[in-house]
Amino acid sequence: MSEPGSDVDTTDKAARERRRQRRRESGEDARYRAEHREAIRVYHKAWRDANPDKIKARYVPERSAAYHRKRNYGLTPEEYADRLTFQQGRCAICYEPMTGKGKEKDAPTVDHDHETGIVRGILCMRCNNGLGKFRDRPELLAAAITYLMPYAHEEEQV
Repeated sequence: MSEPGSDVDTTDKAARERRRQRRRESGEDARYRAEHREAIRVYHKAWRDANPDKIKARYVPERSAAYHRKRNYGLTPEEYADRLTFQQGRCAICYEPMTGKGKEKDAPTVDHDHETGIVRGILCMRCNNGLGKFRDRPELLAAAITYLMPYAHEEEQV
């Protein structure tokens, strides 16, 4: 057997990758997975149950979120924290505190322009989803405001 890092080891690794690619392209992998779906599921569950420490080491939510923000939006953890601090931990649209995590409705979410990739701010999940529903088009948002105004309730005087 070759030493790790040697040329032979690299060649073997490249050959394995070429075989794997051929199986993918031929559909052999997909057929195998389809025919053995339950056995594969049982195998993976048994492995996860036997290796909880490895699963835990692989998944660190804060690190994966930071990686995602850096890769997708170019925001370093420091830049993200600075933006949140600048916004006082509140959504840039509704000004509600953003205290949630993950997919919670009040979790902070990076808002960006889909055409330019420029980060506009940090929004709560609700406001970010709302902008997405209007396809980031100001004219649609203006039309929605015009539509809602006749039905707006005046706040009660205390």
